[in-house]
Amino acid sequence: MKNLTIAISILCLLVLNIKTKANEQITSNYLQKMSQTSISIPQNEIAQKVMTIIVEKLGVRESEVTMEASFVNDFGADPLDMIELFMVFEDEFGIEIPEDDYENLDTVGKVVDYIIEKLGE
Repeated sequence: MKNLTIAISILCLLVLNIKTKANEQITSNYLQKMSQTSISIPQNEIAQKVMTIIVEKLGVRESEVTMEASFVNDFGADPLDMIELFMVFEDEFGIEIPEDDYENLDTVGKVVDYIIEKLGE
């Protein structure tokens, strides 16, 4: 009887070890596949979100917000407006926009392209 108990215990440990190794392999394969797959927001959704934020934060009409529109020249945004806008973009898209990049992001299109690029990294 004691030998049977030992044999069953060893068998259970072997089965458990096999299951653990199989789960590790499945997890490893899944993580590898996920790292190769980019989960992203479609570009048109990004553009629409950016435009919606601009309308809400700067108080401009939706029809005024085009990809070529300048924040300063077309919307009258001041530096504080721009900082607040970039902070909202950071929160909304889960990215960081370094202050060094602010100066180059002077149109809606440039911001949309920048966000798309950041999300692709």
